[in-house]
Amino acid sequence: MSQLLFGIYQAVVTDATPDVKGRLRVRLLTPQPIELLASLCVPLASQDQFMHYLPQENDRVVVGFDQGEPSFPIILGSLWQPDAEAKGTLVLKADTIKLEAKTIEIAASDSVSITAETGNTTIKGTQIHLN
Repeated sequence: MSQLLFGIYQAVVTDATPDVKGRLRVRLLTPQPIELLASLCVPLASQDQFMHYLPQENDRVVVGFDQGEPSFPIILGSLWQPDAEAKGTLVLKADTIKLEAKTIEIAASDSVSITAETGNTTIKGTQIHLN
C-alpha cells in the first residue's frame, strides 16, 4: 500500500494473539479487504502501569492511521456488539488499585477469588457474611 489512508475504518480482528510488539492482526472492511498488524490504543499505558482489554477474534474494531501512513495502523477502540457475550479478561496492573465508591458489587456466575502471592489478604468491614 502506498496511498495514504485518512479517516477511520471498521475492521475485524482476525488474530487476537499479540505479536512481540503487542500488535493484533485485523482485516479492514473495505471493498478490497486489507489485512495488517495494528497497535492497540489503551486507556492507560506507562512504564510501570497499564490497563487494557484485548479484543477477541472476530470482534469489530475501529482503525486509524498515524498521519494517514498505512504502515502505522492503530486500533482506536471496539464497536459495541449487542449480541455478544462477555468473555476475555480485563487487565489492570499497578502497585495499588484503588476503587472509591459507596458500594462495589461483584456478580460472578462461577467464582470470585482474591489472591495474595506474598503477604496477607485482608477484608475489612462491619459485617462479613460467608455462605
